Amino acid sequence: MDANKAMKTAVQTARGLAYTTSKFTRIKDWRIAVLHIGLSVAIVIGLIFQLIGNKSFLLTEVPLGTVTSWSSASDTAKYTGQKTFDAIQTEWSTNNKCSDMSAYKFEYDADFNYNNPICSYMSPDELVKKKFDGGLHLATHIHYRKTLRVPAASKAACPDPVPNNFNDTTATSAQAKLTYSNGICRYNAEQNLFPLGIEGMNFNIIPGYDTTSKNYAGVKPKTFVRRKGSDADVYTFAAGQNIALDVQQLMDLAGLDLDKTWDAQPNGYKPADSEKGYGSSANAYPTLRLTGARIMIDIKYYNYELDDPTTTEMGTDEVYAVVEVGGKVQWESRGQAITYRNKVDEWDSPFNKLGQPNGAFEDFYVYGINIDVTSSGIVAKFDIMLFINTVIAALVLLGTAKSICDVVATNLLGVKSQLFSKFMREEVDLERECARFAVQALVATHFFKQKDVDGSGNLDLEEIVQMLHGAFSKEAFAVATEGLDPEDPKYKKLMKSVLDDDEISALALYLMRCVDPDRAKHKLEGTELKIEDIAGKSVNLNDFIGIFTEDNMDIATMRTIITQTSLDEQVAAAEERKENPNTFV
Repeated sequence: MDANKAMKTAVQTARGLAYTTSKFTRIKDWRIAVLHIGLSVAIVIGLIFQLIGNKSFLLTEVPLGTVTSWSSASDTAKYTGQKTFDAIQTEWSTNNKCSDMSAYKFEYDADFNYNNPICSYMSPDELVKKKFDGGLHLATHIHYRKTLRVPAASKAACPDPVPNNFNDTTATSAQAKLTYSNGICRYNAEQNLFPLGIEGMNFNIIPGYDTTSKNYAGVKPKTFVRRKGSDADVYTFAAGQNIALDVQQLMDLAGLDLDKTWDAQPNGYKPADSEKGYGSSANAYPTLRLTGARIMIDIKYYNYELDDPTTTEMGTDEVYAVVEVGGKVQWESRGQAITYRNKVDEWDSPFNKLGQPNGAFEDFYVYGINIDVTSSGIVAKFDIMLFINTVIAALVLLGTAKSICDVVATNLLGVKSQLFSKFMREEVDLERECARFAVQALVATHFFKQKDVDGSGNLDLEEIVQMLHGAFSKEAFAVATEGLDPEDPKYKKLMKSVLDDDEISALALYLMRCVDPDRAKHKLEGTELKIEDIAGKSVNLNDFIGIFTEDNMDIATMRTIITQTSLDEQVAAAEERKENPNTFV
């Protein structure tokens, strides 16, 4: 029982619900129509662009990248055409390239001269230095300097020949240069070592990512390798694979060539004249193998095709990586690395008890390829609130378009604007509404009394049906359609206004329902009057006036207006003046 009662209450509540809409005025003017259509289309296109082009429904964030990298030299080629570390060294030997290294000589200034280039067959481990940021530095040129320091009272007292076999031609190709200052004889010699095989070194990266929202995290996503500034994929690594490229591949991607000078690099770099050398190199640029270079590897993580802002493809939420490789021509070095040559029992070396330098040291100033690895990107997740906000913003703009058209219609169309303003800005005058109600009531009363033939004060159902027949039946249009062909468009148009008996009965039913004093209750209960229920019912004058007049005004409302505007007092005062014309107020 309780369930049935609850259901009945719910049904009645649902029947009583209503929606109040805005009132619109339709203006038939092509100028306003074109303006509104144009603005609306532009706003809809903007909405589509925001949703599809800008993907404004996605909540984006920058992922936090992690990089694990290392370098190695494999004995076997990783891909077709690769030259391994050993193969490159063998190629230099076989082709006798080391016999003439003059192309690598360069004088930077009076202090830095690289005039003793020789080939060096080092092992891979000697050439690689890991950086804290995940990158690597790979040696291409080592400015190797040897220094022997011997305390002496004067330059004349400096040992000659140089002690400790410093100039032994079986051990060194460089002849020492002697300088003396502050009681120290300094014998210096230098060479420029060019390690061979660096292009065959393998460079490996394990890419990883995480997000502060914890929506995404992982390692080794599907990866696309591209040249910086290009959207063409050069290499692709499947999900679960490391990024594995050799140095030659990286150089090609960066547009760099170790054996060409700065002004002849494949990437089209144009060095300034100030980058030229000194002395014999005053009109020349150095080679990249001598100076080193920088390779920038930028790993960017995306999903939903966010790497391409021009695409309309939605993509999926699966994260992928885009690796952009770029190169920069510049001097790159690790700086100095000093080592001392001491014997276990020579405690006066490298400094004696007086604090004076004594003995030998070596300086390895390493130039090479500085590989920087950075991480960034944009990953996103669908956000329902952003989607709703975008749609709401578009709806607000549609309202703005309507407001613009309203301003144009009411102000910029000359005489028409005056008429449009009256329709769009309907004035509410309480007294005029009361007057209109009174006039409508008078007309309704006059019509009612004409149709109330028997003078009963009521219009019964039969009289109402007869009046409706006189207005909508085919016979009512007999004169207008006389002589017209049934196929005549005018005839067809008139016939569209004709109602049959069932439709006229339905109109009568609607009228009787409207004057039903219990109509609100019947609507809630779903028991409104039916055709068989209205037999014998009638409409009185009060009901007829209520239907004929506008819904904005009724007797109760009019009485309230009269009271609140003091009209009743004014009428009473006027009546009093009529009765007492000599009374002054």
